[in-house]
Amino acid sequence: MYDAMIIKGDKITIAGADGDFRMAYARITGKDTVEVWHGKVPEPIHIRFAWHRNPLHNLYNIEKLPAVPFRTDEIDLLRKAKRSR
Repeated sequence: MYDAMIIKGDKITIAGADGDFRMAYARITGKDTVEVWHGKVPEPIHIRFAWHRNPLHNLYNIEKLPAVPFRTDEIDLLRKAKRSR
């Protein structure tokens, strides 16, 4: 592992083309690289980190400061919430 980044827990989420996000496993594989996976997401195309109402930060730099929450998708969260009701 690299000392510049620490991952605790498995709170990063990933999704495939269907937009169904699942808690992913993660490990540091390079200086600026985090590998994420989940058995039910064979081809992940979206990732979210700390993207919840009450996010649990589990990615820290060497100074123990948390990474900024981010997401790579542009899924309309309001529209998706209405569909699932």
